[in-house]
Amino acid sequence: TGEQTWVVVSPENVPEPLVCSICLGVVHTPVVTPCHHVFCRSCIVPALRESERCPIDRRSLNENQLKALSSANPILSRIWGKLKVKCRSHAKGCAWTGELSAADTHATRCDWNESKSSSATTRKLKQQVQALEYLVMQLHRDLEEKTDECKQLREEHKRVRFDRSYRYGRDSVVELSQLISKYLMDKPSVIDRNKIFNCLKLCYDDYKRGWGDNPSFYSVDLQMALATAAASTWFSNKQLGNISRWLDDVTT
Repeated sequence: TGEQTWVVVSPENVPEPLVCSICLGVVHTPVVTPCHHVFCRSCIVPALRESERCPIDRRSLNENQLKALSSANPILSRIWGKLKVKCRSHAKGCAWTGELSAADTHATRCDWNESKSSSATTRKLKQQVQALEYLVMQLHRDLEEKTDECKQLREEHKRVRFDRSYRYGRDSVVELSQLISKYLMDKPSVIDRNKIFNCLKLCYDDYKRGWGDNPSFYSVDLQMALATAAASTWFSNKQLGNISRWLDDVTT
């Protein structure tokens, strides 16, 4: 069968020479034989590969002898081009009707054309893929940054040292907070919780006295130390009660 899928508006008006004797439809991409018969190119070429003879008069014929209708018979070609046809997608809803010579151009613009819709869908999918690829790239970059941050935090965590003399005060409240955080739920037995509690109390007392030489952001650092202590398992209930009270006082 040929490629003809255009529906002719008035089939009874189609000249007989423009009807392909193989597919019995109006010729599509018409070619002419030396014996003046017109066929669809897509019909006659496969037929000649089976038998190199004209399907109508059985004369010897090969593909190289075929000529386009437009050059072999310009008058008949113009008649063919002016045939009124409906869009090949008319059954799907396209209402276009026009000359056959303009049909292929219409097909490239027809909103009901499956190949056009498919191309639009493909472009949309490609755009979505590109957007996802960019997002993945961004996520990889963010992951690398977060991994570096985690490494830095681990290194800082490793650098935390326990001052066995318990000389934690307002100038070392950050180090005290880091120490408690490092062993938040599992205080080493070598660390005396009562002495750590006393260090926290000393820091709180210095805050309450409001010394003029207290470190910058001392209240923020003290809040962090007290909040970390309150979240740990280091202290007795009574000590936790005091720590919670101090934390409320510092944060208000």
